Amino acid sequence: MKVCSTSCSVTIRKGIEDTERRGIELAVFAQRMKTMERTASIIRGLFGTMNDPGIISFGVGSPAREALPVDIVREIANEVIRTDSRGVESLQYGSVPGLMDLREAVSADPSNILITSS
Repeated sequence: MKVCSTSCSVTIRKGIEDTERRGIELAVFAQRMKTMERTASIIRGLFGTMNDPGIISFGVGSPAREALPVDIVREIANEVIRTDSRGVESLQYGSVPGLMDLREAVSADPSNILITSS
């Protein structure tokens, strides 16, 4: 007695193909994860050097710690936040051409001035 017709073998074949496809997708995903792990490890290594007091890392854009006048910056920031009515604004990015008050204070036509940071 025949229990299964050709549709059974087609269904089984399709199931095998689906499993193989999923296996390939998982293999590709696993390879991507390995690449991401290596990349993350490299990045951790770069940022890890920033904590080494014997290394000045120019690769990540950090100056030497001793070049940062933390006490002076703290004093100025406290003064600006405490006394300037725009204290919170001083912690935000300004308009592209610069603060209008500053542009007007410079002895030139404000439309001819563009203030940037370096």
